[in-house]
Formats: sequence, structure tokens, C-alpha cells
Amino acid sequence: MQIKNITALAPTDLLILPIRQGSHDLELWLAKLPIDLRQTIPLFSQDKDTFKLGQMQFFQSSDAVLPRILLVGLGAKTIENYQLFQTMAKAGQSAVKHQLKAVTLALPVEADQSTLQLCGTALAWGAYRFDKYKHADTDKTYAGIQEIHVLTAAPLPVLAGQITLDAVQLIRDLVNEPSNVLTPQFVAAMAIQLGKETGFQVTVLDHAAIVAEKMGGLLAVSQGSKQEPQFVVLEYGADFKDSPTVALVGKGITFDSGGISLKPGKDMHEMKMDMAGAATVLGTIYAAALNQTPIHLLGLLPLTDNMPGSKAYKPGDIITCMDGTSVEILNTDAEGRLVLADALTYARRFQPDYVIDLATLTGACIVALGHEAAGLMTNQEALKTQLCQAAAQTGERLWPLPLWPEYDELLQSTVADMANIASKPIAGASIGGAFLAHFAKDMNWAHLDIAGVAFGEDALSHGATGYGLRLLLEFFTILLAPASAAIMQRTISFH
Repeated sequence: MQIKNITALAPTDLLILPIRQGSHDLELWLAKLPIDLRQTIPLFSQDKDTFKLGQMQFFQSSDAVLPRILLVGLGAKTIENYQLFQTMAKAGQSAVKHQLKAVTLALPVEADQSTLQLCGTALAWGAYRFDKYKHADTDKTYAGIQEIHVLTAAPLPVLAGQITLDAVQLIRDLVNEPSNVLTPQFVAAMAIQLGKETGFQVTVLDHAAIVAEKMGGLLAVSQGSKQEPQFVVLEYGADFKDSPTVALVGKGITFDSGGISLKPGKDMHEMKMDMAGAATVLGTIYAAALNQTPIHLLGLLPLTDNMPGSKAYKPGDIITCMDGTSVEILNTDAEGRLVLADALTYARRFQPDYVIDLATLTGACIVALGHEAAGLMTNQEALKTQLCQAAAQTGERLWPLPLWPEYDELLQSTVADMANIASKPIAGASIGGAFLAHFAKDMNWAHLDIAGVAFGEDALSHGATGYGLRLLLEFFTILLAPASAAIMQRTISFH
């Protein structure tokens, strides 16, 4: 799929026109369209119930240049970029429903480049499908949307948008892969391949090297699996000496059965997505390399699955993590924090300016925030501000959660330095963050709990969402040019 910029209407399968409720957008566009389309589309913009947010109207005509048009309601009020993204994604899904191959998006002339890019990416996001394993009842003659044209008054660079689109699709494909295909070794091999293609460095630590590093958390979690763990180190931009160093850590549990503390059978099949954090880190460094972003990035991917094999670690075990901290295991289904603990310790040797981990860590975060936002926990106020600013701009929502000292008390153990879960079933998302904070220590660190946003159950998501990549790329932009980034949340510029 390609995103292209055009400055004049050209033949297309579908013209998408976002219309603000109560505006003159429709009249302005109808004046520019072929006469038969003006006759096809009734002028009903004065109807107060027309063009509510997300409302869509599909029209067909006999015109060879513009045979179809989709009117997309943007509502009457200023909307945040999250809502804009979701609305345009539904428009992309509509194009797939009608099996169209080329679509053109035309926004009001006031729209800025970032809004245009967001809308184009959202269309492609909504058009995503993961059906490589389907054979029956699948129309193999339709390969999905091939081209998205973004109509603007003047030419705009769209290469960055294309790279973002490709990287998001890479992440979604990886997370949607079944775990019998996507093993730790599969991810490591993919990282090596992408590194060769784009120029970032990849180092893979095998089981012996992980033992030598004394990564007790990763080793414990991997004990019950026949798949040996991998610890993948990615590095991009080491030559950018004057830029900040950002370490990205991604939870890479390629399948999470819960281990001995076995999960319920319902929806367990979705636990192939427990490596979404690792996939996002890989996709982000891939995109940064393609964009030639002037920043030094590290990616740390602790990879294993969590299985209840005969050698599996058990409740009551005491393990020793890489930094020497002893941890009492009270629940083997709280495994992500153990592999991340070792990865955070490993990150310290690079003396990064910032460390950000992404993890589908807790169901408690879903209870707290639903599927609308990721939870953000950090030990640095300025970092929180920058990440929330990036979230507002990209529509990938974040919501800060506390890391109060009282949570540390709930992780106390009578037989080890700490326990891997709290003594009470409360504040689960913050407890997970508090556990990781112990290993982040004095690094400028943020934890993104993406459990509720990495994988969707609705028809729009098609499983993996690719959440986090656009947010991180925008964060890099803010980090590299803080003076040019607005502190206040930016919304659609043409309202």
C-alpha cells in the first residue's frame, strides 16, 4: 500500500470528503466536482443531524473519474486527534468493504501537514487485514487498498507517512502471527533481516549468553518452554554523538499461558499478542532508521514464552535477577515484569538519557482505562509531559498513573528482597510499574502499560493495533526540537 500526495483530482475508486457539521464544506466541494456528482449528492448540510462525528454516507455515480464518494462526518465540535484517527480508520474500513483499490482523501484547505498525514495513516490503518492463513471464503482476487492519494493545494512530503504506514503494518503483522510461527528465534531472525535492510545493528544473546549475563528473570520465565529464550539488542544512530540516547525496552512474551498459574481458557488464544511491546520497539527502530532520524536509539527485546512445562518456575520459587535483587514468585502469570527487570538492568550499561519500556503488562490497566488509553508511569515529570504531548498529537492516548511509595510496601516479601505481585489485589497497574521502578532506579524512565491498546477485539482493529510507534516517533521529534513543539495539546487545525 502506498500513500501519495496529489494537487489535483485524478481518477480514483473512491473520493473521501470529511465534512464538519454545520459548515459549508459540502457546498464548497460540490462546486468543484463533476456535474453528475453534484446531481447525485443531495445538498442536506443544513440538517442538524447530518455529519455527526463518525456518520458516513456512501454515494455512487456514473462518472468515470469519480464513481464513488464517501462523506465522513466530523461533528460540530473540535475533536482530539484520537477521535479523528478512529473516524478516518472507519472510512478506510468502508473502502475495503466495497473492495476498492485506490482512494483519494480531500480535507479542508486549512488542514496542516500533520493532520493530513494522520488522516492518511488512519485510512491505511482501517484498511489493514491479516488473512494470510485464510483459504476458504476468501476473495484472493482482491488484494486490499493499493493506493491512498492525499489531495492538497500544494505538494507536501509524504515519505515519512509511507514509512510510518509500513512500520505500523510490520508491527501488526508480527503481533498477529500465531505463536507456533512467531517464536523467540523468529523475532530475532526478523530483527537481523531488518537491520541488514536499513542499517541498524543487531546482537542476539542466546541461552548461554543469557546465563552468562545472569538474567535470572528471563531464565526463570523461559524454563517451562521448549523454545530457548533470546535477548535481542538493537542499536541505531551511534554516530549521532550530540543527540540524546534513548533506550526502548519491549516485553517479548511470544505466548503467555500464565505458566503454572495457568490462565483461564477463555481468550487465551489472544496471548500471542504478549510480545506487542517488543514488536513496537523493533518497528520503531526500523522506522527511525528509514527516516534517518538523528537520534541514538537502543532496543532491548527479552524474548521467551511462558509455559507450564515440567521445568517451569513455580509459585514459591525465589529467583535472582540480573542486578542481584532476589524475587519471591507468588504468581507465575506476573512474568513480564521479570524479563523487563533484566532488560532495564542491561540498559544501564549504555548510560541512556531516557529509558522507555512498552509492555502488555497488566489486566488491571484495562480495568482502569479500558481500551482507550495506555497507562503511563514515570519517575520524571518532564518526560511525562513530552510523552503526553506526543500522545495528544498522534491520537495514541496516554493516561498518567501514580507510583506512590506505598505501592513499594505492597511488594515486600518475608523471604526475598521483593515479591513479584502485591500482597493485596489492588492498584495492579501501578504495582507493576512500582516493581519495574526498582530496576530503573535513577534512570530517566517511563513505563507504558499497553495491555488495553495493543490488541483489539472489535472488527476495526483486526487484532493488533500497532499502538506506540507513532507516539514514539513524535516523541523523538519533540525531544530533538523542544522549542518548536507546542506545550498545549494540538487538535485538528481546521476547526
